[in-house]
Amino acid sequence: MTKTIFLTTDETNFLNPKMGFFIPGFIPSVPRNAIPKFIRRILEKYIFYKIPHKNGEVVQCIYGLRKMEAILLELGFQCKIISPQVIEEYADEAALFGVYSMDPLGIGPVTATLQGLFGDSRYNMLGDAQFYDPPYTHLKFKELIEKLRKFNKPIVVGGSGACQFDVLPEAQDELGIDLVVIGDVEKEAPDIFSKLLNGESMPKVIHCKHLPSEVEIPPIQKPVSWGLIEISRGCDRHCLFCDPQMKRFRWIPKSRIIQEARVNLRASSEICFMSEDVFRYGTKSGQWKPDWGLVNLVREVKTLPGLQSISLSHACLASALAAPEQIEALSEELNLSKENYTSVQPGVETGAVHIIKKYMPYKAAPFDPEQWHDIVVDGWKLLAKNYIYPAATLMIGLDDCEEDIQQTIAMMKKVTKYPGMFRPLYFSSLGNLREKHRFFLDWNEMSPSQQELYLLAIKYMMKQHEKMHTHLFGSNIIGKAINNFVSITGRTIVQRTESGDYVKGEKDIKAFIKLFIKNLVQQSREQFSYGLRSYESTFHGKVKN
Repeated sequence: MTKTIFLTTDETNFLNPKMGFFIPGFIPSVPRNAIPKFIRRILEKYIFYKIPHKNGEVVQCIYGLRKMEAILLELGFQCKIISPQVIEEYADEAALFGVYSMDPLGIGPVTATLQGLFGDSRYNMLGDAQFYDPPYTHLKFKELIEKLRKFNKPIVVGGSGACQFDVLPEAQDELGIDLVVIGDVEKEAPDIFSKLLNGESMPKVIHCKHLPSEVEIPPIQKPVSWGLIEISRGCDRHCLFCDPQMKRFRWIPKSRIIQEARVNLRASSEICFMSEDVFRYGTKSGQWKPDWGLVNLVREVKTLPGLQSISLSHACLASALAAPEQIEALSEELNLSKENYTSVQPGVETGAVHIIKKYMPYKAAPFDPEQWHDIVVDGWKLLAKNYIYPAATLMIGLDDCEEDIQQTIAMMKKVTKYPGMFRPLYFSSLGNLREKHRFFLDWNEMSPSQQELYLLAIKYMMKQHEKMHTHLFGSNIIGKAINNFVSITGRTIVQRTESGDYVKGEKDIKAFIKLFIKNLVQQSREQFSYGLRSYESTFHGKVKN
């Protein structure tokens, strides 16, 4: 009998593609019980849709699963990527289960942040689990593992979230996972999977130490959701809070990228380039000024039949500012405009210069860390002028004091007149800072400055959110309805919090509903007054000097 490896992942990594790619990806990190029951039923039905498959094999999936599939197929193993919704129907064919994870224990930065804002205040990552209000990411992962355990076959967990088992090692036994593989697996996969298939004894955890070169990373063989393509691996800015394996920096060859684009275009008309610093594609390590590699890549990929759009994942504002002419050319190549804008995710992290110097000194390169505020403001403005709207992260809890928070707020206020958004996240003690105590702060325990920062970020996000709904939850009726619900709810929460009426844990439903209805009427009037097309086209407006 053929020994087939079944690859899969939990349902939070199979979100409904009609909802778009950006904001919906944060919903699975919300504590489930924080969502009112009547809303939860509708939301769950829409988000966790019926995953398309053919005899169990998914049509599209996340990039990490496809990359693992490519690794195994290139090595000569038999493998299939099976939908978690139907895997029990086909499990008898499997020799072992390989599970890709992103936030298996529900302790990632986004989840920790939302737990602090909406979860139980008595819980922290190392605290009493009976008070833990689990997010969907953990619930769905646990649900999948429980399904697989019924078949008494080896369960191997890997992926970007596998490092969470280093932080909470006891969770591996509690869940019944046989092996956790942490790190880039390309060079060690032959030994690991051969031994597993042969029934040889294995350690409980394997840390992959042999990193593949750019030519040792095999291209995907089947389509990926949202047309994602990895154009680099690693990062040479070496922030101390990052995974040590990220220090090995290399660009994927253009020929491989085009090969993967052709594969993705078999099932989609869009491509998204993934990188820690997409603007610097093709540069050497430590070469901070972009040299038009990304523009040349876009020009070549644009010629592929069936392609309608190219989007970008992560970038550094310093890289944009170091080559403004490239940003202008990129905007032109992507045909960006007021109605056809895109976004990119930079890590701004803080407005405190001393924290930049201490933990991320190369984030400002080729500029001086002392110029950090100017880099952020000028880089943000440059991107906004070219219809590339930053969706930046902030890191709260990494040695920051009240003065540091105020410096961050001051920096934020300088850019809130431009399109974009901030997402403040709690510091996660991973990478070289793993020994640091995890920062986990409940809303009621925040200082006034920390609450001010969050409210500023939420108000800024809602301002953009209300005018970007086709890019967040999709352009269909349900997507628009969800967007309006989220934006009105956010506006209502901010108003009640600023007025002092909101106390976490106290449910004053009548007052909340009354204000919600008032905001619903107001927003409906705005949209009716302007007309939907005009309402959306005013989003960019004129970028102020």
